[in-house]
Amino acid sequence: MDIQELKERIIIEEKIETILEELGMHSIRPHTDYFTCGMPSGDNKKSTVVYKNNLYVDAHTRSITDQYGVSDIISLVTYIRGTYFSESVKL
Repeated sequence: MDIQELKERIIIEEKIETILEELGMHSIRPHTDYFTCGMPSGDNKKSTVVYKNNLYVDAHTRSITDQYGVSDIISLVTYIRGTYFSESVKL
């Protein structure tokens, strides 16, 4: 399975909230097109936005962009867990 297939599976199977919970994100709130939540080590309840249709992540209080300039749910996993990309896609 390639990365795009993995992302599609996360979207189709509605696993975004589960991933956020497993990462220790707090104050997770679903909205029509996105989720808002707070970073595990932060107190801002809406510091992070995850878009449901493409898994893009807008982290207002952290720089989670990976080395290729991507800011998505996989780069969020990489940032929170402190893992390499190859390890993050397995989690």
